[in-house]
Amino acid sequence: DCLESNMEYKLHELYEVSNGLSKSKEYFGTGFPFLTYSTVFNNYFIPMEIVDLVQSNEKEQKSYSIKQGDVFITRTSETTNELGMSCVALKDYSFATYNGFCKRLRPITNLTYPLYMGYYFRTAIFRSNFIKIASLITRASLRNEDLLNFKVELPSIEYQKKIANILYQYDKLIENNNKRIKILEQMAEELYKEWFVRFRYPGYRNDSFVGDIPARWKISRIKEIGKIITGKTPSTKNESYYGEYCMFVKTPDMHGNTFVISTSENLSLEGSNNQKKCLLEPNSIMVSCIGTGGVVAINKKMAHTNQQINSIVLKNIDHLYWAYFTVKSLKETIEMYGNTGTTMTNLSKGKFEKIKIVNPNDELKCLFQSEVQPLMDELYNLLERNENLINQRDLLLPRLMSGKLEVK
Repeated sequence: DCLESNMEYKLHELYEVSNGLSKSKEYFGTGFPFLTYSTVFNNYFIPMEIVDLVQSNEKEQKSYSIKQGDVFITRTSETTNELGMSCVALKDYSFATYNGFCKRLRPITNLTYPLYMGYYFRTAIFRSNFIKIASLITRASLRNEDLLNFKVELPSIEYQKKIANILYQYDKLIENNNKRIKILEQMAEELYKEWFVRFRYPGYRNDSFVGDIPARWKISRIKEIGKIITGKTPSTKNESYYGEYCMFVKTPDMHGNTFVISTSENLSLEGSNNQKKCLLEPNSIMVSCIGTGGVVAINKKMAHTNQQINSIVLKNIDHLYWAYFTVKSLKETIEMYGNTGTTMTNLSKGKFEKIKIVNPNDELKCLFQSEVQPLMDELYNLLERNENLINQRDLLLPRLMSGKLEVK
């Protein structure tokens, strides 16, 4: 029996803990690979390539290095269920460093199999450790001594490998789907740039220009293409506001997602009715404007968002994908408008709705919609498949970990 062979350890017997790299805003965007809070939050395992960058020196790269087997854990959060999310490195990452809002657990024994630990640290069993001390940490920070005193139960390395390899089959399918999703979005975005940035749209040779744009186009403000709604967080003291009626979107739910189809928290009917004016119709465009600015995603179902997100409920749904890629291209503008001298973007609804955009004629926007619709439909179907695979994996995970399912 798996349970009989499990051994109990405290984390300090298996890992040493270190804090991450903290730098001001101007150091980010160029330089060397940088593991962000959102990457840790959204992934069981660090992606093969770390795309975010920071200007780091040799000393920092040595102190905050990322090696195979390292576990990264978010050390601070606004809500309990977002605290202590983990992500494991399955290889060494040259010149890479990691975020100061995370802690690194580096193995000091040969008792842990990295692939297994990536799943174990995400189980309800392990995460219950954070729930017990959450009141001390929410909006504060997880202390090293608290983390290192957490208990874990591990089977033998051989058994860890067997369990991990079963679960990893799901993740390989998810990874392959993610590659296809990325290609599909790139294809749609490239067509957007060809038509609306390079101005090589159907019939462009017959159009005249006024200034820098075609004669039938105009300069508009964001509020002219739809109603702007700023989200709101229902009182967390009222548990009846939270349930399974509709999605409650926060910026981490949007990262890396063209469409948000599931969220870490959902509202009840009562919670939704409590803020009816903030309810988003399907196919609204959500834009993070506080904290990490310029993250954009579409909701395919009814949704609410928190106050860090401004959303556009479009006047014409046939302009959806033109509007999505247009707003996505505004990331630098949003960060610039929202920069109040701090390291965090803080863009109010009033400033957001006044941002200027190049607004083509309606016929061209509708034609673009029809051209990219098949790509975006396939992309959405792949996201749904991934959601099903994740649910299947997460149902299987605790049964394998507890020994309720026999592994041969």
